[in-house]
Amino acid sequence: FSAPPSEMPYKSTRGGCSGLSFSQAVTSGYAPDGGLLVPEHLPKLSAATLTSWRNLSFPDLAAEVIALFADDEISISELRKITSEAYGPNSFQAEGALPLKPVDLGDGKAPVLVLETFWGPTGAFKDIGLQTVCRLLDYFLAKQRRHAHVLVETSGDTGPAALAGCRGLSNVDIFCLFPKDRCSQIQELQMTTVIASNVHVYQTEGNTDDQANMLKDIFSDGDFVSRYTACSINSINFARVAVQSSYYIYTYLRACPTLDSPPPVFVVPTGAFGNCFGGYLAKRMGLPIAKIVAATNRNDIVHRAMSTGDWSLGDNMATLSPAMDIQMPYNLERLLFYCCNEQPGVLAPLMQRLEASGRTSLDPLILQSIAETFESVAVTDAQTIGVMSSLWQRERYAVCPHSAIGIQGAISLRQTFPASAPVVCVATAHVAKFEDAFRQATGQTAPSTPRIDVLRSLPTRFKVLKRTPEWRADWARELKSAVAELAGVRQESRDFEEAMYGQSLPTAPTYPVQAVRAAALELGVDKLVEALAEAFAGFVEGDAQVPPISHLTLGHGGDACIKAASMAKSKFWVVKVASGGFKTNVGLGFPSNSGLMLLFSRATGRLEATLADEGYLTELRTAAVGALAAKMLAPRGVECVGIIGTGVQARFQAKLLLAVTGATKVYIWGRTPSAVLDLKADLDHFAEVEIASSVKEVLYHCRVVVTVTASREPLVEAKDVHPGTHLTCVGADAPGKQEVDDQLLRIADLVVADSVGQCAAFGECAHAVRAGALKTSDIVELGNLVQDSHYKLRRGGGSDDRITLFDSTGVAVTDAAIAEAVLVQLQARHPRPRL
Repeated sequence: FSAPPSEMPYKSTRGGCSGLSFSQAVTSGYAPDGGLLVPEHLPKLSAATLTSWRNLSFPDLAAEVIALFADDEISISELRKITSEAYGPNSFQAEGALPLKPVDLGDGKAPVLVLETFWGPTGAFKDIGLQTVCRLLDYFLAKQRRHAHVLVETSGDTGPAALAGCRGLSNVDIFCLFPKDRCSQIQELQMTTVIASNVHVYQTEGNTDDQANMLKDIFSDGDFVSRYTACSINSINFARVAVQSSYYIYTYLRACPTLDSPPPVFVVPTGAFGNCFGGYLAKRMGLPIAKIVAATNRNDIVHRAMSTGDWSLGDNMATLSPAMDIQMPYNLERLLFYCCNEQPGVLAPLMQRLEASGRTSLDPLILQSIAETFESVAVTDAQTIGVMSSLWQRERYAVCPHSAIGIQGAISLRQTFPASAPVVCVATAHVAKFEDAFRQATGQTAPSTPRIDVLRSLPTRFKVLKRTPEWRADWARELKSAVAELAGVRQESRDFEEAMYGQSLPTAPTYPVQAVRAAALELGVDKLVEALAEAFAGFVEGDAQVPPISHLTLGHGGDACIKAASMAKSKFWVVKVASGGFKTNVGLGFPSNSGLMLLFSRATGRLEATLADEGYLTELRTAAVGALAAKMLAPRGVECVGIIGTGVQARFQAKLLLAVTGATKVYIWGRTPSAVLDLKADLDHFAEVEIASSVKEVLYHCRVVVTVTASREPLVEAKDVHPGTHLTCVGADAPGKQEVDDQLLRIADLVVADSVGQCAAFGECAHAVRAGALKTSDIVELGNLVQDSHYKLRRGGGSDDRITLFDSTGVAVTDAAIAEAVLVQLQARHPRPRL
């Protein structure tokens, strides 16, 4: 290990290395001497810092906390982009990501506060750390132009969360081990149904301690680790616990109204001690915490070590809380490092005795230091079932067995807590993952989520590591061989290119969705609209080649659309692939839309870049085209805009219309009340929002209206449209959709289309053309309207009471224009993007 000097260097708890950078800590596993990495000095949280963070969202606060540990290797703006993606609505399906709910324990005392950390993609608190750490790992690997092999083992929750974070990353292959018959059925399915080219899942005939010990053997092979960039995102990775410390800070700021409030007690279910250490790290940085209670199941090594000093490894016992079935809580080493006054010479011999004999004892002075922060308790399966049952019967509040252990810890030790201290019980997993335990406790089926419901319908894939006489060496050998084989395949590909072309051909960069979105935001609405106007002008002037659109009907209700365009004045020709409608995506934690854009050189035909935008640019350019039409056709001085529909495009259209019209109010209508409320909550940050009871009410109040539904029969009737109104109808890529009646097309003073050919075939115009209510010769193309020769057709002043309608079906030249504009911005921001 070597690194440039760092303001926040890292070292091993055992003293064998120091001076590592944050990026090295993120891309590492164990330190070469077998220890764990920690900062050489901890940042401090001042009262002023905590006060300044009080009103931050959790994503923004998490970015600030990570920045304290990251030195200058990643900017705060990049961190905010990462955390906003990690904890955004497509990832965490709860308002604010981390709900804090008061729950009455029936003991006559104030309710405890249950911190629900399980609303991420896999329903476990591990998602909080891993959604960010995986993105950090990919970020640093991209900068270093390296490929990593992540080796992770799980007792049930870390594995699914790690796979959810790593799946699809170009710079990472992940190898995940889980023990046979020791995870719940849902936990196992969350791993074995992840079928991706960079995901490799193994079922072991052992337990989690067997897995951890074998991985430690691999990480002790320095040559292997260095050659193949082998690393871990278990909580041996310091970035995991650093991220987890952020939700203790976030919770403190919500539970304690002022810095003078009594500090809280946190009660934390624990196995490998990573969650508990996240809280300890926050306290050691200066966060006011009265106590942290470490609550274990029958695998009580943490409780024994803290209460008696007996740190001896026992048999790994199966319990109702499998994610805590651990006998080697490796993060306890980090706690002991600080309790030994950061003296590796004291800690290293203690750890070596434990690893050699399976037992050691803690000095009374160390126990005294631990007791300054921690209490501990061991909870039986019977007590776990009792808590799950009583909470359901009394409160109709469903908790998983791990969370129940934390709540039982509060019940058992509450009399020792400061009387006025808020008690926060950390709930670590969604109850749906442990349906057998919930049924045993209540006799009922556990509440579920769409993400979990879909798992049983998905195919599975995994390999098995058998319990041979030399299982530990055999497992390590098989994993090393698999890593080496993958690395060899990549090298063979490079060798082939050199043999064919005399050199290894450069790989076209792939820009992830976070980078694409950031570049688009930096461009701004005005520049995007300007680029689209130029594209439309070129389209009508014959400067573009646009082949027919291709459609595919796929499984689970999904479909795909493929468009391409080449503009004469552009350096690139572009292919856009977009998909949507997959009914199982919600259950898998994916957004309903996806896609990418491929930019090829017009000079050589070679792929120059991939924008892995997941459909974002399609949504953005559709709304930007609507904004372009509104700039020319919307009445001047409008105070409100109307949105008919509640999907993703409704949000885009509303925000861009507000930007180009100057309106301050939005009327919305949709068929599904819950979707309308969600849309209102999203738009409340941008404008005053009114929920309309009907489409007619929207049309009554608004002179700028957009329809963004999937309706196949008219929603807008001509008799309800007032003079001076401009409507944009966001169409489909295939026939059948209709949102306005034919009479409106007949009486409209001006009908504009992004493409007369497309709109007459399957846009809003199609119905009117077939019915004889509209002639294609009466339709004006947007590419003509943007040119000075047609300026008289644009909306005039307040006396212009024409009804205008813009039919938007999505022309491929707009995909080409926005792709090129974003790529130019990306190349300015990221001269060496992810490969």
